[in-house]
Amino acid sequence: MTRFVGLAATGLALCACSSPQVSGDSAPAEHAAGCPHHGEHHGDHHGEHHADHHPRPGENPHKSHNAHHRFQNAEEWVKVFESPERDAWQRGDAVVAALAPAKNARIADIGSGTGYFSVRLAKAVPDGKVFGLDIEPDMVRYLNERAAREKLGNLKSLQAKPNDPSLPEPVDLVLLCDVYHHLGDRQAWLAKLAGQLAPGARVAIVDFRMDDIPVGPPKEMRVAPEVMVAELQQAGFVLQSRDDKLLPYQHLLVFTAAK
Repeated sequence: MTRFVGLAATGLALCACSSPQVSGDSAPAEHAAGCPHHGEHHGDHHGEHHADHHPRPGENPHKSHNAHHRFQNAEEWVKVFESPERDAWQRGDAVVAALAPAKNARIADIGSGTGYFSVRLAKAVPDGKVFGLDIEPDMVRYLNERAAREKLGNLKSLQAKPNDPSLPEPVDLVLLCDVYHHLGDRQAWLAKLAGQLAPGARVAIVDFRMDDIPVGPPKEMRVAPEVMVAELQQAGFVLQSRDDKLLPYQHLLVFTAAK
């Protein structure tokens, strides 16, 4: 999914890795061939990514955020983000089922990208709303067009900011998939998020494990679950649940906002 890049993004100076150089509209095809297991959240917010950083398998390539918007071709990136290879380990339907949102819930998918999770969430809340937030304009365009094609009137994609969750209204659930480890000033970002939620809202974080796995960013870029818990608690959130078995390469942590 696109980084919430902001989400994903977040202000890290990312190190270069072994993936091939990508740039421009040709990047998706090249990268899809060499790295079929990208994570989906790519786009929305944070920090400054090192210009020479190249995504690794499982890492949202859009998280390599820079002023030149190298990841603009949504129609090409959908081949990566929505691929069966990624779905086999990302298990989008299982994640949504585990979150079990109320049918009238308001949800923000931060780093929504091409809508891998946003579409699933919109179908799960027919009487609610889903906001797909991304800093990449072409991803916003694509997801809005996809919502229209699939007749999902409760799904809307919006432009986000790199340093702000940018929620259009208070929501009951926030999903950050493969994005937390890219947030720059996480405490400042979380403080803003806390002020934009409905009372008792949940924040669900899906991110990569710290052990040896075939997808995801380098270990030094990942954030241990214990660190996430400490940082969310500092921002006023309470850990509701932690699931280390649902997904083969990621944790699912769910927090509740302070009342």
